[in-house]
Amino acid sequence: MPVIPAVALVQADPGRTTLVLTSSASGWSLSLARSVSAACDVVAIATPAAPFDLRLRARLVRELSPFHLSAEFGWSGIMALGALHLGPIRIVGERRWGEEAGRGVSVLAARPGLSVAVGARDGESPGAFAAVSWLPKVIPLWSLSLAVSLRGLEIGVGGTW
Repeated sequence: MPVIPAVALVQADPGRTTLVLTSSASGWSLSLARSVSAACDVVAIATPAAPFDLRLRARLVRELSPFHLSAEFGWSGIMALGALHLGPIRIVGERRWGEEAGRGVSVLAARPGLSVAVGARDGESPGAFAAVSWLPKVIPLWSLSLAVSLRGLEIGVGGTW
């Protein structure tokens, strides 16, 4: 699971690749996503418990702007994700079925170089969380993320090219 759930949206930029490494008290995870079309990403995730998990992330409806609806299909389950974009604010709802069953809601506020999210989840890792991501201006496509929840602290670093 990404540090900020809203980053699970389809990238919609064919050829874009995103790499994210996260670490917390419960372990590490590595995610590599490749946008294969404007409506589809392929995502590979590695963790100590699951060395290789392959997922397909697809935008379900294109013409609902400012609403974004996508689904992620993987070996460990299915996730539906809806996001309402209101300028610099994004409201995201998620529902997961399978090994990682649960649901969540978050609000993300962003400005160039910084995004902040607050939300709550139930299921495997329930509770409220707050997260912040910083994108340095020197290398605008790399970011550093920090999330605080009832599970503890989680740090993520990643980039897109």
